[in-house]
Amino acid sequence: MPRPSTLRVFALKLLAVLFLLFILTHIPWPFGRPAAYHNGAYKPNSASDSPTTLPNLQFHGQGPCLPPSASRTALLNKAASIRESCRASSPFSALLPAANDQSRRPRVATLTAQWGDPKGYYQKAIQTHLVHALVHETDLHLLCAPTIQAPKGAPDTLANRLEIYWNKPTLVLSVLLSEMAKPKSERLDWLLWADADTIILDHCRPITTFLPPETNTDDDTDEHDEEENDGLPHLLYTNDMLGLNNGVFLIRVSSWSVNLMTAVLGFRFLRPTVELDYLDQTAMEILIAEDPRFRARALEVPQTWFNAYAHPSGASSARAYAGDSRDGAQQGPKLRDYHARRGDFLAHFPGDPEREASMNAWLDEVDRLGNVWESNRVQRDVSGDVELFWNRWARRRSDTKAAVA
Repeated sequence: MPRPSTLRVFALKLLAVLFLLFILTHIPWPFGRPAAYHNGAYKPNSASDSPTTLPNLQFHGQGPCLPPSASRTALLNKAASIRESCRASSPFSALLPAANDQSRRPRVATLTAQWGDPKGYYQKAIQTHLVHALVHETDLHLLCAPTIQAPKGAPDTLANRLEIYWNKPTLVLSVLLSEMAKPKSERLDWLLWADADTIILDHCRPITTFLPPETNTDDDTDEHDEEENDGLPHLLYTNDMLGLNNGVFLIRVSSWSVNLMTAVLGFRFLRPTVELDYLDQTAMEILIAEDPRFRARALEVPQTWFNAYAHPSGASSARAYAGDSRDGAQQGPKLRDYHARRGDFLAHFPGDPEREASMNAWLDEVDRLGNVWESNRVQRDVSGDVELFWNRWARRRSDTKAAVA
């Protein structure tokens, strides 16, 4: 049996070790603690302050989708502040979520992706989509690691390197199938795909403002109501100078959409001799052009609605965006109609040779500028164009039905 003095020495040593552990775990060391990832996103040291705890944020795959500085509390506070600003100053105040609002509006979610070596400007851009989702209480799906890619050890060919780009239709199809498996009253109505090189400019505008007028939005609608609603668009897309651009598009949750995304994914196997200059984008364009089943439900809408391009002139275009001119004739780069202006929903950066510098400059200016409705600095509001477009579409649809009858 140990002597009392030995027990005292042991107890003192144990207390010293415990005290040392307390010091090590409570001193804010300058080098910080190692990062941890959970469900594909950076997990801050305080689990309760991790954005992964946000119920509207859905991760697909493992990887750092969001910047390490992302904080649940900071994001929620920013979204709440923006929502109140939008409610007070924007024309969309009645469409913002409210505590006692029982109105039935289309349910939407945004889908995007960022994988591989985490690029800070993509992570910050995705965060603008997350803030928009928080403002409007919608969902954001993030693909953080590719599902489709060339197998390990495969030859380093162009075709194998491009395999990774087929993950866009893969994620869209995955979410569509997941939603279609739910009862109609619980599933989403529309999905917005947005490439990682897109930045939300107007957090006030709900995605639903671009959707077609619906003739039936009751939750108990027959499961097979697509046949009854024949003629409603299930895909809203935009064209640019190269044709269809699927960097941003809206797609309805429906069996038609499942069939389209399945056809896009299978295109390169079923028609291997067809040259696909822009991969899944070209496959989608060909299917819509050649197959009447897809062409009947796909509708081109103006690019200015939700796919405006940032002028490819780097920081100068960002400074021009944040300038004081309100008539569209900004100082700096000469803008075409499809170039982003204050009041547009988002800015897209396809093919920008200086994408990192451009996006970082735009992210800084957009954040600094804040709500352009509040400061009365809107240059373009497409709301009237959207309403006119859908009114004309409804008249054409009505005339077509009358002619058939």
